[in-house]
Amino acid sequence: MDDLFPENCGGYRLAVSGGRATVERLSTTRGLRLHVRGLAPLWSGFYGARQLAALGWLEGEREQLEAAERIFVGSEPWMSEGF
Repeated sequence: MDDLFPENCGGYRLAVSGGRATVERLSTTRGLRLHVRGLAPLWSGFYGARQLAALGWLEGEREQLEAAERIFVGSEPWMSEGF
């Protein structure tokens, strides 16, 4: 769901195989439902799928959330301070 850009709403399929991902637009929505606020934290590793579900930004079946946890795994993002 994207409150600012309705054209971003709808279904997308993320397929991951051999360490590579592809995304395609779907005409229907099924599977995980992610609010646009959760996309960057999920992609960057700042929040995991379970954390986003607890915030209400990600909805889905337990198996789907577990798969998202495995796909979007990594260290928390960081930036060195050099001011």
